[in-house]
Amino acid sequence: MKHWRLLPLILSAVGLSFGSTLFSSHPAEVQATSDDYYASINWSQSGATLKTALCNLIHSHTNVGYSGLWNVYKTSDVRSDGCIWDMYSDNTNYAPGGSAQGASYKQEGDSYNREHTIPQSVFNEASPMKADAFHVYPTDGYVNNRRGTYPHADVGSVTWASHNNFVKIGTSSDAGISGTVCEVADEYKGDFARTYFYFVTCYQNEMKSRNWGSYAPFNYSSALGLNDAYLAVYLKWSAQDPVSQKEIDRNNAVYSFQKNRNPFIDHPEAVEKIWGNNTGGDSSSSSSSSSNSSSSSSSSSSEVATLEAIHVDGSWKIPFGGKSSGEVKVYADYTDGTSKDITALVTLPIPNNKVLGSQTLTVTYQGKTANFLANVTNVGADPGKVAVTKEVTIQPHTEGGKVTYTASDDSWSGSNSSSGINTSSTGDFVNLGSSKNAGSITLTSSETQVIRQVKLHVASYNSETPTITCEVGDVSQSHVMEDSLTEMVFDFPETMEGNVITISNDGGKKRIQIQSITIVCQEGSGPAFTAEEQARAWADYFLTQTTSYDQETWIHCGDEYLAMTKESIDYYQAHQDDGTLQSAQTRYQTLLQQNAAWDFQGDGTRPEPEEPSSSSLPSSSDSSEVVSSFSNSSSSVNNISNNGFQVWPILVAVGIVVLLGVAGFLVWFFHHKSNH
Repeated sequence: MKHWRLLPLILSAVGLSFGSTLFSSHPAEVQATSDDYYASINWSQSGATLKTALCNLIHSHTNVGYSGLWNVYKTSDVRSDGCIWDMYSDNTNYAPGGSAQGASYKQEGDSYNREHTIPQSVFNEASPMKADAFHVYPTDGYVNNRRGTYPHADVGSVTWASHNNFVKIGTSSDAGISGTVCEVADEYKGDFARTYFYFVTCYQNEMKSRNWGSYAPFNYSSALGLNDAYLAVYLKWSAQDPVSQKEIDRNNAVYSFQKNRNPFIDHPEAVEKIWGNNTGGDSSSSSSSSSNSSSSSSSSSSEVATLEAIHVDGSWKIPFGGKSSGEVKVYADYTDGTSKDITALVTLPIPNNKVLGSQTLTVTYQGKTANFLANVTNVGADPGKVAVTKEVTIQPHTEGGKVTYTASDDSWSGSNSSSGINTSSTGDFVNLGSSKNAGSITLTSSETQVIRQVKLHVASYNSETPTITCEVGDVSQSHVMEDSLTEMVFDFPETMEGNVITISNDGGKKRIQIQSITIVCQEGSGPAFTAEEQARAWADYFLTQTTSYDQETWIHCGDEYLAMTKESIDYYQAHQDDGTLQSAQTRYQTLLQQNAAWDFQGDGTRPEPEEPSSSSLPSSSDSSEVVSSFSNSSSSVNNISNNGFQVWPILVAVGIVVLLGVAGFLVWFFHHKSNH
């Protein structure tokens, strides 16, 4: 039997395999297994009433214990290749329960540990929150440490990023959110949004009754549990990243251990029912409301018109290398004729701000798309200042019964009494906290500086997992010391200025041994673009726009040239022997010579042709000369070639003939071979 006769059998096997995989991963199968679990829920309810009913259902669950999470992860968070499914890094391949579990780390990829989506310091490390697998994920230890206690939201200006920008730390780009936040990869944004929805639902009673610490996304006075700005982000993330098979499988796996479920994975429509049109919350709702009660208002609110389309009002004007100005609003249009502002629920695309001219950008919401324009111009462009980053290392030592701190360049210093602070017998490190007292370190600089980062180099710590806080001005960050950390990193936004840094632990009997402290400071904001980038961008734009142009375009290109920085114009004029810039020079001189199409003077006359100059454009010091050159130069020629003779159509035709010839030969060859 010839091998080709096996082809139908092979294709059938592949089809059956694909079909079985498809049907086995369909959400309907999981839905069928969870229907009994939600038998008590009245899905016609909405808002705080439905949230409370779900709380009553999922709150009581088995506490697997903090160490028990390692065992849960062996079934709940394993990829198809057998490695730990890490939502904080795309650069890890950890064997479940292997040597990397909870091990020390110095960089991304060294080990994995247990990441609390809601930081432990918020709920005072209390149970069962501390060991709830629905919000405690296995993640890369180093990235986990860099995240610290920053809330999750969208990042605008990035201060640190993991491999391939998978996780980003930086200042928020979301309306109503300030300070430093952590943005996860797009493919897991919905996972984390539904984690927040689960947490504020499952633990709504604890959030009301316990003295929990402040956490920016939480609104303790609202029955809905979330502040509006963060709620808008999580609604957006949930819509953009629908429930995946990974989440469904994990939901089932965790259920086998904890005996509760994340309802927003099984019933994603519950997100809209509870929070979609209820951003203000209803603080009067009782936490003990019956899950079977319903109201006329909730039943009427379920009759929602269908989303028909979305549209965008406005456009962006963006200075080269800068950020957009103006305002863009996105609206959802429904079949009943109503329209809703959904700007906060969508992610507006990021234009290329180093390409001049108009760009069409597309925004998407619940499967509907709309376009708007962004126009990048040299007007208002600012290259910024060159950023200089310096690191200062501070070593603690004992002096006169006190622990003192001296920086490597004498820019920082500090001193503490011995209460809660002491050095080792060898003087190699300082104990932050004693066996009885909490400890704190205050470091002072002689001048105010932009503080970007503080790093504690750790020798060891005792078994009581201290929470360490680093404070600069009125901004503080906290990390829990665990899993054999060798470095504890506190990131601050680039606008954070100060000359005092306070580092403290959270109480007695929680010691951490610090070998040294590194402070990373920055001067300048960093360049938005270089002179070369702007010069090349203008040359590209000029060449593109003037292949088919009119007087207005010709003058506009001149205005864009004049709007460049002096350094960019100087670069352009000094590098005429270079590729794109030389092409732009040649194009400009040709247009001067072709000069003959318009009545620029308004009196029926035409300007006399000008002799081409030695440089492509006049000096930036004489703007009137540039405007005159652009205004009095013209051409009706769309393409410059050898006297208008176009070679490419012939080349294309020859290429097609050759390809057809080769194809014919191959057909003849294989047919001839099969007959022999």
